[in-house]
Amino acid sequence: MQANSADDARAIADGVRERLNTREERVSVLSLTSVLSRITEFFALLNGFLLAVAGISLVVAGVSIFNVMLMTVSERRGEIGVLRAVGIHRNEVLRTLLVEATLLGVGGGALGSVLGAAVVVGIALNTRLPCRRCSYRPTDSSPSARSASGC
Repeated sequence: MQANSADDARAIADGVRERLNTREERVSVLSLTSVLSRITEFFALLNGFLLAVAGISLVVAGVSIFNVMLMTVSERRGEIGVLRAVGIHRNEVLRTLLVEATLLGVGGGALGSVLGAAVVVGIALNTRLPCRRCSYRPTDSSPSARSASGC
């Protein structure tokens, strides 16, 4: 059956289900709107999961930067003492350490983004996706069959 709108499709599906399943369920009616709603629900769940993973990774990155800077300050205690003895104010030492932490975070984020993009591009270049204009079939394993099909 064919309907002109989503509301018409729901009404037709409900009508067919009521007429054919009066006493017992003999017919299962599948409408594309129910499939679409399931797909939308799945992607909403996937989006929430990915946001949770991203949040956890941000917390882990923040704790890692904090740990590295704590170790840096404890190892450079003597150097900080010499800077203070020379006359550099506490605020300037603090600013120097904050700039180092910021550069560490931005550099790590940029490096992670570049490596992530490289992995995505590498996977995309090495993955063959089916296309409609291809006449290539998996049984045609010869390179000439692949190149002749345009894929």
